[in-house]
Amino acid sequence: MTAENKAKGILLNHYGHHLGDFDCYQGYLFIPVTDDGQPYIAVFSAADLSFVTKQAIQRNGSYFTGIGWCAINPKDGSLYTSDKHAKNQFGSGCSPVVIYEIDLPAIRARSGNFLRYKAQLSLKDENGKALTLEHMQGGCFDNANHLHTNNGYPSYYGTNYANGKGGISIFTVPGAIIENTNYTTNRIAHSNQTGKSDPFRYQFNSKVGGEEPEGLTYWDLNDKRAPEITGVLHAIMLDNAGTGADDFYFKHYKRI
Repeated sequence: MTAENKAKGILLNHYGHHLGDFDCYQGYLFIPVTDDGQPYIAVFSAADLSFVTKQAIQRNGSYFTGIGWCAINPKDGSLYTSDKHAKNQFGSGCSPVVIYEIDLPAIRARSGNFLRYKAQLSLKDENGKALTLEHMQGGCFDNANHLHTNNGYPSYYGTNYANGKGGISIFTVPGAIIENTNYTTNRIAHSNQTGKSDPFRYQFNSKVGGEEPEGLTYWDLNDKRAPEITGVLHAIMLDNAGTGADDFYFKHYKRI
């Protein structure tokens, strides 16, 4: 970090490879890391971005193959994450949404065991059918126990994720999590790809090298604190083509 950047309040830390959608809680950043050995959650100090500790994510007898997101519920401080694909069973590259309790004293002691398994969450669609969200990219909570997720990927695997298989989904999670319980939740809202007049439009193409959903956050900016930006849910989309002036998008949504 240069003195000039430090004076401007800009913090830099080069770390790991393939860092996913992270969350901030109690003065720490919780960052999922995939392509750096076994996938793990790394913890950094939010004050200066210094590394604190990390823990590999393991559930049901094996380590996750990839972690693209984590989200912390501000209601109880529980951390939610999943393997690469959020599916209602454990398998190669997939898992239910798994809920962990965060041990803050262990983090302060720089222990590598600061996450303790708490429960798991199986996802269903609006009609109560089992739901798989492939290529999980982002997650966040609002203040009313709603989990927002973002998923999808350019069609390197021949799957059209832009056709109802990817985008933003919203779920209501239980208000009180009982340990070692398997919960289910139905999706209550889902973004769509068509119709410019639709208030929940999150459009992306999934051609090879195309557009890719990324992280999202819930932050009420309707008080105009951010110039020219309003809304409460803010989502990123990446254009993998890598040329032109539209390689990175922020999409903003208001509450209705």
